[in-house]
Amino acid sequence: FGNTFGNRVIGGKNGFLFMAGKNKFGYDYTADYVGENLLSQSTLEAFYQHLEMRRLAYQNNGCTYLLAVIPNAQTVYSENMPDCYGSISQNTMLLQLQAYLEYKGFDAFLNLSESLQAAKSHGLLYNNTENTLNALGAYYAYAAAVRAIPGNPVPPERISDVSEYSMYTHYTMGKTAAALAHIEATLPNETI
Repeated sequence: FGNTFGNRVIGGKNGFLFMAGKNKFGYDYTADYVGENLLSQSTLEAFYQHLEMRRLAYQNNGCTYLLAVIPNAQTVYSENMPDCYGSISQNTMLLQLQAYLEYKGFDAFLNLSESLQAAKSHGLLYNNTENTLNALGAYYAYAAAVRAIPGNPVPPERISDVSEYSMYTHYTMGKTAAALAHIEATLPNETI
């Protein structure tokens, strides 16, 4: 299962499985990892206009808008991708969008990649057999998003600390990617 034949999964290092090929929404995990999903200027501008419309709608209702994007597992755990894919591209769709929004001066966008990569030293943040955050990863995404709210109305002491939660590790049958590769009973998911 260490290839992308069938556009299903990639067998990675350290018990990780990564989604490969196109998902049902047309997002191509593999092409994005290597930087082949180029966004047109018109697509970037349309996305910016949509986000600006949202920000203004929230502002008009007395609320602060922040779009926090949770990166896929390949982005945060790129070191666990097979060596044949090389390093993650600096031209992923998320980085293209982030660069464009920074160029436009849009400050209500948060790419959680750096925050989650920095938090990896605290434990596993994603399910190793599914492209989703586990409970520990969700905590660090929450903490980064709350801290990033423009004009943050939440004082730092009100942000809960991870030590306030009881987290433990257990193993379950492999999740989505493992099921796609038909190895869910063979490769356990490290669940936090």
